[in-house]
Amino acid sequence: MKHQDDEGLVTCLDETRHGLEDGDFVTFTEVQGMWELNDCEPRKVTVKGPYTFTIGDTSKFDNYKTGGIFTQVKMPKIIEFVSFRVYKDAFSFIKTFYRNLLGNLHCHPSFS
Repeated sequence: MKHQDDEGLVTCLDETRHGLEDGDFVTFTEVQGMWELNDCEPRKVTVKGPYTFTIGDTSKFDNYKTGGIFTQVKMPKIIEFVSFRVYKDAFSFIKTFYRNLLGNLHCHPSFS
């Protein structure tokens, strides 16, 4: 499953696709050998293929023996917005006159 390396390659068994994307986070349980991965902090994933992904530096971990289950973890993401008051002052709005818009629709068939 994992290799002791600066990238820590994880391979899924029995041709089971992992379904992860670059930037996802995972945690591990039931890993034998690399005990440091069991219940570790979420680790960022880099997808290498439909059955493999890397989890970062594992070179200082114990040698991997067998087993392990990964679980995808949803991490909080901070999103900042500009208040409408600041946005309103920074940009001008275009007023639309719907009367002219409807007038243009009536003219359209004459040009087709």
